[in-house]
Order: sequence, then C-alpha cells, then structure tokens
Amino acid sequence: MNPLNTSLCRLAVLALVAASSVASAQEITKDTLPTGVWVGVLRSDNVNVAVQVKFDARSALVHFDPPIACNLGAKFQQVQADGAIYAFASASNGGKLCDNLAGSGVMSIVRASPTSLRLSFDEKSYNGQPRVRTWRAELEPNVP
Repeated sequence: MNPLNTSLCRLAVLALVAASSVASAQEITKDTLPTGVWVGVLRSDNVNVAVQVKFDARSALVHFDPPIACNLGAKFQQVQADGAIYAFASASNGGKLCDNLAGSGVMSIVRASPTSLRLSFDEKSYNGQPRVRTWRAELEPNVP
C-alpha cells in the first residue's frame, strides 16, 4: 500500500474514533447523570424566568426565580434516548407552576454540549384547567 494512502487511512480512523468519543460524551447514562448546580433561563411563550437546578446522584432540586418563585424536587426515573427523565415530587413552597407540576409532571434533560444541558417539561394544567405549555431552558454549570 502506498505510504500516503496508509497515512490517510490512519487519519480517517482517528477522525472516526474522535467523533464517536465526542458523541458518546454528550449522551446521558445512569452513570453520567449531571451533578452540581446548573443555571439558565426558563422560557415559555413570552415568559423568561431564571432557573437553578441542583443535581445529586439520583435527584434534583429546581428553583424558579420570581415571578414564578417556587422550589420543586424531582427524582431520577430513567434514561431515555440521549437524555434522562426526572419525575417532579411535591412543591416545597407552593407557587402555581410548582403546584401544577408536583406529583404528575416530568422534566427531561439532554446534553446540548459537553458543558451545557437542555431542560424541558410540559405544564399539563393551570388552576385545575387542562392546558399544555412547554417550558425549555439551556443550563450551564454554576461557576462561582
């Protein structure tokens, strides 16, 4: 085989290995669930709210700044596709959004990049009335 062809083949193999490493680094598995504090802006319709999510091994505490102003716990449920699903537990301090999500809502997270998470969930009811509103946020690690 021509030395040039051999070098090109080696480069192609290295590129494939590097690409697969980057792709797998972005997947979330049971062993690579996020930990620590992540921050971002939660968006739905015309509403933007600062959000902070504190992840530990198998749960998360979600804090919404005003005007939502509430806290909500979530427990890890399962890995799905390239992300993870957390089920919301009871709200620790009320608030309409937290009350609507408590006990029946779920939060999904995926890695948008090695240093960011994409969070989303659907608000299925509002003041007891059926409705669906999707909330999304891009989160980054909180670096003091």
